[in-house]
Amino acid sequence: MKTLPPSLFTPPKTMPIISSNFLQQLIIVQTSGNYNQQEASYMIQRISKINNNILYALYTRNVRIKLINFPITYLSEYTYLRGKIPRGWEGTGYTWDDVPGIGGNPVVARIGYSNPGHMHSSINLELHETAHAIDNYVFQNISYSQEFFKIHAKEYASFSNNSYYYYPEEYFAEAFAYYYFNDQTNETLKSKAPSTYQFIQNLPFRL
Repeated sequence: MKTLPPSLFTPPKTMPIISSNFLQQLIIVQTSGNYNQQEASYMIQRISKINNNILYALYTRNVRIKLINFPITYLSEYTYLRGKIPRGWEGTGYTWDDVPGIGGNPVVARIGYSNPGHMHSSINLELHETAHAIDNYVFQNISYSQEFFKIHAKEYASFSNNSYYYYPEEYFAEAFAYYYFNDQTNETLKSKAPSTYQFIQNLPFRL
């Protein structure tokens, strides 16, 4: 077979292969006393389902994910939130001391609170909160890009009747969680919000 000169050969664009060893530094289990180790392991497995290149990008931006078994306001990074009321929680009697997760730096999710009904309505707590950090730190608030604004306006109502997803960043985080949680939720997102699905599917190629 005739070989083309190097100058005439352009290899196809492929995603770089990254070792998953960094996940041990990205995801930190920080607990006080006894905790459900099996559930913490399941949470790590679910987070690890996110595209490896996206997680590595989060890691290289010095964002960390903490899985804890105590109120998030006990962490030094979030003591300033003690007694304060999160957006959307007005009139509930709850404050940040009760909220089981946050999507800042660090991302935090309480062990045992993953499923909806545990002080939140997300399909999965740790994926939703990690998605917020990916939105903010990896893709520079892509949920507020004009491209995503248009997708959000077109599809958020068909995705869910939850008024919380009126906010583009909340819609992005929940759609992201649906994409990665399991095959069934992935198909639900694809069916109800196909443009959102394609947007999230293509995120690794924006790195």
